[in-house]
Amino acid sequence: MYKAARLVKDDVRRSFVGQATSRAGEVPGIDTGKLMKSIRYRVFITKAGNVIGLIGSRAKHALHLEVGTRKMAKRPYLRPAIKRLSWKIARILAGAKI
Repeated sequence: MYKAARLVKDDVRRSFVGQATSRAGEVPGIDTGKLMKSIRYRVFITKAGNVIGLIGSRAKHALHLEVGTRKMAKRPYLRPAIKRLSWKIARILAGAKI
């Protein structure tokens, strides 16, 4: 799970574009770099023995960019990375080597 979570985190960080502005539907541009630097992952084991991996950001604007607002179109960065890497994540979680 750690390997899968780290894979997504690294992919998200690499996906940010180098300019400050981005169009609707594109990965956010880098203005201050705060969002890109704030992408983190954590892995938990529940009392029932389930392993849970969380990937995201605590930056205030992270959710607004990912899903959009009434006044701003979404600029997703996390869900596209998970979709792009879904087959690798599945192989990692199945125990196969990549």
